[in-house]
Amino acid sequence: MLSSQVYQMKLPVVSGEKVIKAFLDAGFVKVRQHGSHVRLEKIEGNDTIKLTVPLHNPMYPFQKVWSNVKSM
Repeated sequence: MLSSQVYQMKLPVVSGEKVIKAFLDAGFVKVRQHGSHVRLEKIEGNDTIKLTVPLHNPMYPFQKVWSNVKSM
């Protein structure tokens, strides 16, 4: 696969609420909210996985964010 083909892939646009629900269903716990960002955590053995999810609607995929950064 050529690297240019990777950037052609379409990713879904979802809301932060849907992302949070998916992680909660996967065993994460909401530990706090600061403004429009929610912190989720999950204990895996001796490690704690920490995620911060923005509550933006819609939450654009990394591909769109990256293309905006590259154009700067």
